Amino acid sequence: MGSEETLDNLGYSLLKDLRFEIGENQTCFNLCFWVFLPSSTPVPSTILHQLHSKNPFLALKEDKRLVLSPSVLLQKESSDSEGISSAKVPCAVSDVEFPLARWAHIGCQVFNNVIRIYLDGKVVGERHLDSSTDRQADLESFTKVTISAVGNGLKCLDGYVHNAVVLPSSTSIEGHHVKDPPMCLCIDSSSVSDIELEGDGIWKVFGGKASCRKMFSSDVLLLNAFGELVDKELEVVASLTYADNRAPVEKSKDDDAPLLTTCNGLEFPSDDKPRKLLRGRASFQLNVCRLSSECDNKMFSIKFHLQKRRNFPFFEAFTPPIRCILKTCDTKISTITWKKLPSGFHLFNGSSLPHYGVGHSELQLQQNPNAVGTSLESIQENYGEIDNSGSDSESVGARISELKSIPCIRDLTSDLTIFRYCLGGLSERSLMLKETSLYSSEQEMAEMAEKISFFSGCSHHRQQIMIAKILLEEGERAWNLISRNSHRVQWDNVVFEIEEQFMRITGCSTRSLTQQDLNFLRRISGGHEYLTKDNFDKMWRWLYPVAFTISRQGINTLWATMSPKWIEGFFTKEEVEYALQSPVGIQEPGTFILRFPTTRSWPHPDAGSLIASYVGSDFSLHHKQLSLDYSSDIFYSSEKPLQELLLSEPELSRVGRISRSDLTV
Repeated sequence: MGSEETLDNLGYSLLKDLRFEIGENQTCFNLCFWVFLPSSTPVPSTILHQLHSKNPFLALKEDKRLVLSPSVLLQKESSDSEGISSAKVPCAVSDVEFPLARWAHIGCQVFNNVIRIYLDGKVVGERHLDSSTDRQADLESFTKVTISAVGNGLKCLDGYVHNAVVLPSSTSIEGHHVKDPPMCLCIDSSSVSDIELEGDGIWKVFGGKASCRKMFSSDVLLLNAFGELVDKELEVVASLTYADNRAPVEKSKDDDAPLLTTCNGLEFPSDDKPRKLLRGRASFQLNVCRLSSECDNKMFSIKFHLQKRRNFPFFEAFTPPIRCILKTCDTKISTITWKKLPSGFHLFNGSSLPHYGVGHSELQLQQNPNAVGTSLESIQENYGEIDNSGSDSESVGARISELKSIPCIRDLTSDLTIFRYCLGGLSERSLMLKETSLYSSEQEMAEMAEKISFFSGCSHHRQQIMIAKILLEEGERAWNLISRNSHRVQWDNVVFEIEEQFMRITGCSTRSLTQQDLNFLRRISGGHEYLTKDNFDKMWRWLYPVAFTISRQGINTLWATMSPKWIEGFFTKEEVEYALQSPVGIQEPGTFILRFPTTRSWPHPDAGSLIASYVGSDFSLHHKQLSLDYSSDIFYSSEKPLQELLLSEPELSRVGRISRSDLTV
């Protein structure tokens, strides 16, 4: 197989260079490879030729179904062969269409008694063969068979190949499918902000002069064929192109770059400022300087591509068409504004990466050595699946979207860094903490946490920043231990290690996770049979703050106490509400259940917090957050145990119970 135009040493090559040599008397074999065929691929067409025969080895029918017809089963390769009638060649036809414009894994299984087509690790076509003494004799006599993407005098299809091998019959095609999948670049549509979306899917942005244009944001992801983030030290470049022909947009008459990117508050020509992928993600804050009216009213598209590797279409990602106008050109306010979507990657078939986070009410528990003071702050509870808002105690000004960006962080305690963190959403904060944790000491992270807590007016930020470094490091260590270099791990094989990690972090050896707790964590991770790195990260970012909270003095005692059971386990808000509203009637006022909110994950300020769900004096249900200042010595010096502090609250009088048998919804 040729090696022309490969991407470093990652194993990407052109389809025209694909060539297999089937060895002497190798009558049973598996042929496997990843292939990327563009959407313009003609049908019908031949993907692989048999050089000893006029018949194709692997072809694409008019309806885009694969056809496997190995004539090696009928005739040995020889220099004077004139081919075999296609009617005599056994063939298997897939029962599904072959996908274009994305990576697909093909497996061709050729045995004496059966031939099979595999697509993305699954059998999609099969043909059983009749035994034949003559055929067996021919099979044992051939010396070598050549299968190539280039036929005699025939034009090869345009396409790309990754990890192409001939495997012995004893090696599974499914195993090859999950090993070393190819990569592609795509746009995370859930990260796009500050653009207006027109009814036909066109983006509308404000551009032109510096005083008129408006910055917008987008994240670019490096994924493997399974939709998992890939951690590679590569850089991504953004450039402005025309939407119709993908040609680059020229500079203005003043020689200004057509597209600018922002870093540390400064603007640079986007071509001169690539962004480094950090754990598979690169964030861009962009400004379009050219107007559509200056370019014959053409629409633009932003092209993201890996630096110096523009010839590979799977390492390019394009935005939808963009109409760039001056603010004064269209005073009508659009009724459709692009909001952060729940999930979804633009381009190819990337899988979803949902996020978690909410805001809700807070129960303040203040302590001092001599007395217990309490106060209730009622804030509307909002349990949404997606919420990039900050803590409830943060100011409304934190929602200013124009200032959201991921900086090239140099000084953790600079005003610019603190300012950006306070005004950023969850995804922006997560990326900032990932970047800073790579090269910052715990002391530097602590100083950053103190400043952000002070200037944001929210002490809850402190804990999330303080645990960032160890959360990420232990998460990577735990995944490496669980996965053992595999891309996916069956959930049943993960359970034991998750429980071990949880008990180690909590420091509680007397109480382990129940099966219900593990089922809950599985739902948090996505509920799939196999766990990917991305699924694990979602679960870990919820579980680690919870385990860290349980490890703290007072909370640890609550968790370990089994009679009464102060913290039942991991339950959703709906399950707790159902338990408090028992089938025979609502429970007595003051009955409460402590739970961890399922919709708050790191780095949300309230990740790992405790919620008191209780029956009020009006017999209605309330949910309020238990807020404890762990940074204060008062918390540790209080003579009263936390159980007494809870029961001293006027709204809370008795611990409720919840069990799986109670839940019928």
